[in-house]
Amino acid sequence: MPTVLNYAGVNPPGNTYQGRPVVPLEGRSLRPFLEGKSAQVYGPTDPIVQEVFGTSNKFVVLGDWKILQLNQPWGDNTWKLYNLRIDPRELNDLSQVYPDQLKKMVAIYDRYAKDMRIVPGDPASGY
Repeated sequence: MPTVLNYAGVNPPGNTYQGRPVVPLEGRSLRPFLEGKSAQVYGPTDPIVQEVFGTSNKFVVLGDWKILQLNQPWGDNTWKLYNLRIDPRELNDLSQVYPDQLKKMVAIYDRYAKDMRIVPGDPASGY
């Protein structure tokens, strides 16, 4: 949405609409990247967080690092840590090798989940 608004020359909406509070728009415009003015959209200290409907399927990317938690049948509902620069296919879980990096990134996810008021689902049911 930020990209579309940017190309349309429209400012993003604020925190209210017709006197009612609305959730502020998130994300960044891809325009500088698409036009070759930037090599990346997010910097090495800008986390990218995703979760799927409160399930245990979620990830955080921070620079070269990624943590990922998947429920059955794709995973065991535990956080895995990968270095995407040296392991782009995410084959080698480094959570035991870099526990401090894992802890830092789980804290980023936990803060995101709190801020977004995510209601955790039941990993056993897939929801």
